[in-house]
Amino acid sequence: MVHIRLQRGADRRAKSGHPWIFSNEIAEISGEKIAGESAEVFNAGGEYIGTGYYNPRSLIAVRLLSRN
Repeated sequence: MVHIRLQRGADRRAKSGHPWIFSNEIAEISGEKIAGESAEVFNAGGEYIGTGYYNPRSLIAVRLLSRN
């Protein structure tokens, strides 16, 4: 599983319900960067945002599936 930490302030769109995380919003990625791998997304402070699918070759880096 990939763990993604967003840049400070980049979580506003996701918190308001938008299902995409763009590659330019990402501060740090840990784990094996494989297309289609599940990814947990966290804001800059470490708060859980959601889980989705990761794509390292797209501007839309994560498509969120769950916020629980």
